[in-house]
Amino acid sequence: MKSKKQTEYPFLAEVLRETSGIRFHYIEFPLSAEKLFGKKGSIRVILTLNKASFKRSLMPQSSGFHRLILGGDIRKKTGISEGDTVSCSLRFDPEIPELIIPEELDAIFEMEPEINQQFNKLPPGMKRQICTWVAEGKKIETRVNRSLEIMKRFQNGKFHFGGKESTR
Repeated sequence: MKSKKQTEYPFLAEVLRETSGIRFHYIEFPLSAEKLFGKKGSIRVILTLNKASFKRSLMPQSSGFHRLILGGDIRKKTGISEGDTVSCSLRFDPEIPELIIPEELDAIFEMEPEINQQFNKLPPGMKRQICTWVAEGKKIETRVNRSLEIMKRFQNGKFHFGGKESTR
C-alpha cells in the first residue's frame, strides 16, 4: 500500500494570473495539502501537466489552500495560457534540492562571515532564489555586481526578492 506521500493526486485547475505586485501565472491545488502530506508551509512536489513533469513547491495561501506557480518555461513547454483549464496531478517530492552557491557569492561569504550567517538563516526557497539570481548573470561582472548587491541588502537588513520587502 502506498503512503500518502507516494500517492498521486489528480485534479483540474484553471490557469490564473496574479496581478497585484509581482505578476505571475499559477494554479490552485484544490485539496488540503496539510492533510494529504502532513506538512505545513511550502511543500516540494512533482507536478505533472500535459504529460510533462516539473519540480515545484506548493505555496501556502491565507485561504488555507496552496498555489503552484507556473513560470514561462512551464507554460511554453505545455502550451497553456491564462484562462485554460488544465488536467494536473502531483505527488510529494522527497528529494531535497541541492543548493549551489555561485563562486562570486561564496567569495562574499568568505570575506564577510556575518553575511554568510545571515544567509544561512533564510528559508531554503529564498536562498535558492538568491543563488539563482546571481548565477543567471551571463558575464562574470554581472555575477560579481549581483553578489555585491546581495551583500548590500544584507548589510542594510532589507530584502526585496520577488515578493514583499522584509526586514531580517
